Amino acid sequence: MENIDFEVLAETDNFRIYYTRDEDTQEIYYHLDTATVTCHFLPEEWTELLELFRVATQTDGPQESS
Repeated sequence: MENIDFEVLAETDNFRIYYTRDEDTQEIYYHLDTATVTCHFLPEEWTELLELFRVATQTDGPQESS
């Protein structure tokens, strides 16, 4: 089994974001780890996800029921 180098971009108690680089193609892959799943993104997908989060954090979100 080969060792894969990665660099952590951000980490909390429940999440970790890191990237890897393919040794052959030099393409970067972004990874989002949660407690139960890891999502893998190509750079263009990662950029789209960041934009999605940016838009989502600028909305009011669901309102609390009384």
